[in-house]
Amino acid sequence: MAIIPTTMQRLQCDCIKTVLSRCKVHNVTALVDFTCTVMEKFYVHRIRSSANSREVAPSLLLQALLKKVEYYTTDNISRVTAFTYLVPRARSDEKYEVDISMGICMCEAGKHGKFCKYLAGILKCFSILPSNAPGVTAEARHRIAVLAFGDEAEPLPFYQPLTHCSRATTLVTFSVTCVNAQLRLSSFSRASSC
Repeated sequence: MAIIPTTMQRLQCDCIKTVLSRCKVHNVTALVDFTCTVMEKFYVHRIRSSANSREVAPSLLLQALLKKVEYYTTDNISRVTAFTYLVPRARSDEKYEVDISMGICMCEAGKHGKFCKYLAGILKCFSILPSNAPGVTAEARHRIAVLAFGDEAEPLPFYQPLTHCSRATTLVTFSVTCVNAQLRLSSFSRASSC
């Protein structure tokens, strides 16, 4: 026995077909393609902004962490191996083991690969840049630009500061100077737009 659709069922099917045909994206493949395309454009834009020093968050993070470790000296931090250091805590005799080659520390934040104040202490005292440090140097910003632009990335001198510092100037001074210049520039642009 054949099932004959009623008029109401035919109208429902026609209505659903009409509604679905109006939608731009209605299947899984098209949704995934749309999502990936939009996300790729978003991330390329964010990476380009970071490479061109339009993001001040990494510099501010580094500056805040360096303020927390002002009391560290080369006497406080002991070197265990070529890439491993013991860094003391501020309020106790406990020391954290820090591996600069992998950018990890045994503190709660550093265990998961986050740039912590103990890594910042090694940066301050020994001018050694850990692998997970915020991208504030010209070399780091150039690597980020290569990631975003590919072969079209500008050469390394393009990402150097306009005032060339001697090699004796530490990364700490450079990052603080960049943050202060960016803050002055942003306040100037806000004042001039009024």
